[in-house]
Amino acid sequence: MSETYLKPLTGKVKQRNFAVFDIETTISLERAFLLGFYDGKSYKVFEDKRKTISQPHLPEDSRGCVSQFLTWLFSSKQHTKHWIYAHNGGNFDFLYLVRWLLQHPEEYSFDAIPLQSSILRLEVRRKSDKKGTWKWTFLDSYRLMNAPLEKLGKGLVGEGKVKDINYKTLHRDPRRYEYLEQDCKLLYRCLSEFYIRVLNAGGEIGMTAPSSAMKSFRRMHLQKWIPINRCLPECGCEK
Repeated sequence: MSETYLKPLTGKVKQRNFAVFDIETTISLERAFLLGFYDGKSYKVFEDKRKTISQPHLPEDSRGCVSQFLTWLFSSKQHTKHWIYAHNGGNFDFLYLVRWLLQHPEEYSFDAIPLQSSILRLEVRRKSDKKGTWKWTFLDSYRLMNAPLEKLGKGLVGEGKVKDINYKTLHRDPRRYEYLEQDCKLLYRCLSEFYIRVLNAGGEIGMTAPSSAMKSFRRMHLQKWIPINRCLPECGCEK
């Protein structure tokens, strides 16, 4: 058996840019009516332009907010090196992205890393790109910071979500724009604070809380290579 090792991380920590997005839907989840995106510098909002939807269970057309967002995002390389987060995205927001991607098989390919019944990581590539530089990475921030956004905001940055919102009528509420923008910017601030605390302690951010803990352990505390035996006791090979 060839022996493998757990090794210390000694290289320079990569400074990673990130952005966030959030989708608002009607209470029955039939329609995504608003989508916000924030990268720490500028905030953009995309709104469904359709007045009526006779068959809301069918994929949206180019007037839908998800279609507008992805068409804009995939039109440039501006965010190809970002990790793009959505809070609880693996169980919700990413599903709307996958539905759109399945409508555009000639233009884009995608890979999803599953985690139980959700998506941990979604990578999208432009098929016409031979060099592999047109790639976008979506991650679930709930897997990194495992708590509701309201609780994270209060604990990390002393802020909360917009109060007194009726989710059943949010799509008609004039404050829906304020509500969505606050959610996006609050998530970004929480991620920024989380990143800063881990990096200042000497650690490193991974895709999830467990991977961040292991990376941080290897960087901060592991002093030498540790052999890893991956065999079962009944394997019979030499240890």
